[in-house]
Amino acid sequence: MAQKIADGVYNAIPTVAAVYEKNNMLKLEVHFTLCDEDGNAYTQTGSDGNEYPIEKYKYYVLVNAQGAVNTKVVEGIAAWAKGWDTTDPYWWADTANVDAIGMVEVTLKTAPSYNDPSKTYQNVEWVNELGHSASHGGGSKAIQSGDRAAIMAKYGAKFKAAFGATPKPVGGRPAPKPVGASAPTARPTAAPKAKTPPTAPQAQGAEAPQFADGTAGANAVWDAFENNTPDMKASDREEKWFAAIDKHSDGKDQQNMTGDQWANVAQELFGDLGIDPDDLPF
Repeated sequence: MAQKIADGVYNAIPTVAAVYEKNNMLKLEVHFTLCDEDGNAYTQTGSDGNEYPIEKYKYYVLVNAQGAVNTKVVEGIAAWAKGWDTTDPYWWADTANVDAIGMVEVTLKTAPSYNDPSKTYQNVEWVNELGHSASHGGGSKAIQSGDRAAIMAKYGAKFKAAFGATPKPVGGRPAPKPVGASAPTARPTAAPKAKTPPTAPQAQGAEAPQFADGTAGANAVWDAFENNTPDMKASDREEKWFAAIDKHSDGKDQQNMTGDQWANVAQELFGDLGIDPDDLPF
């Protein structure tokens, strides 16, 4: 079994990345290999007894479900991703570009799984620029970007509109400070489609709170979720929001979801926070 890595700040090298669509959002996934200051990868023993580089992952929402570019997220990435001028999201699909970024600084944090609070996962919470780069070997598992033509046809103009007028300089940026991002100004209005929605869990020992159908129910749950997660990053909040909707919507758009479905979404979201929705002033 792999050894547990302590939460904290580590040197790391981005090795591979992928940009793809999921739940009506454009997402970026970046894999990092933890290393020492000379760029030598840290390893851990696998279940087969062999040594493997320690990899951690970071997920970003570049374009939200309403079609708006998350400019703060993109600018934060560009602060450490040397070479990306922010106008072309598919830049990340080229391994040579990712390889050229060099060493950065990552902060690891362990958090409960929102699907099963009894389990935890450890991923990259923050990425900051480092003052030097290093070479490294391979070993990262492959991840697949979406179709370039389709992604650029849909999102290319958005990135150029957001960043093309004043291209961002390459490198030389101050590292972004780890502070919580502001909440999205517009509530999500379009639900992703669930491929095989499971049966929605119900609260034990208490009847789930009642919600209005459609948009009114969405607004009630979103407002409560937003108010009870002031320190959560906006992109993480949206990620959890759409994951819960994907699980409980039966493939419906949010405006067509029932009050009972919104009650199940609330159970999913607030159960992960250790809050009983019945205790909230809906």
